[in-house]
Amino acid sequence: MKKLIFIPFISLLAFNCCIGQQMIDFTKEWRISECCYSLGMTDCSITKCHFDSISTVIDGDEYHELLFDKPSSFGDPKYFKEANGRVYFWSDYLGFGAPYLAYDFTAQVGEVVYVGVGEGQLEVTEIDSIALASGTKRKRLKLHQVGYPNSYTTYWIEGIGGTDGAMNPDYTFSFDCWSDLQCYRDSSQVLYATGDCVPTSTINKPKNEKITLYPNPALEQIMIKGLGEELLSITVFDHLGRHVKTLTHLTSTTIDIKDLSSGVYLAALFLKNGRKINTTFIVI
Repeated sequence: MKKLIFIPFISLLAFNCCIGQQMIDFTKEWRISECCYSLGMTDCSITKCHFDSISTVIDGDEYHELLFDKPSSFGDPKYFKEANGRVYFWSDYLGFGAPYLAYDFTAQVGEVVYVGVGEGQLEVTEIDSIALASGTKRKRLKLHQVGYPNSYTTYWIEGIGGTDGAMNPDYTFSFDCWSDLQCYRDSSQVLYATGDCVPTSTINKPKNEKITLYPNPALEQIMIKGLGEELLSITVFDHLGRHVKTLTHLTSTTIDIKDLSSGVYLAALFLKNGRKINTTFIVI
């Protein structure tokens, strides 16, 4: 690990001044749901994080530590830097420290970006915008995994980050663990939300903690238990992230899996209120 040097906040005034839609913003907070699948169970929690205003010099560049209200998970990026619309994180992967791309908000439609330690390939397929609670517009990029045109879609929002694999781009390509952006806010108001935005610094269980698929493992059918909101559609992916099927116009909470081969699958549940829930199941 390179030598770390801490620099007082006063030296960073120029860094954060007069630059629009910076992601490394010391006044903003993110709430992220983190989920891991193990031994047939999915465990999720919501955590709060923000960037430290004191910079840390690593290999001659200034980074800012992403501070969580929980112990850091193995492999979670800790130090970030931002330059010219791109966000990088530092990783000592296998003992070799280097910066890796987290987001590139300058990418254009058709461009391929290489993100995370594994340099996963994401292609920009569409660019539009979303509105914050204040009405301010933010650029949004739609991306999918290269080589899998029907694979799971992810979004990057300029100045906010990713809606999936939030703050950890390697999660975009992970099946056992994943993270979703729930809320982006400052100290006084919610600026953008896709889910839970509880204003507390403690770890909370997300609203979907009681939603389960049973039986799991299953052979022919799986039932969704604990769903209290109208379900619009279910999209199923295999363990490589390839699209398997999409179910729409649902009249029940039963998933027919007779046509699926044995293995582990990811189900993305899209609800009427705009929420999305990821969960996993096993076909035997």
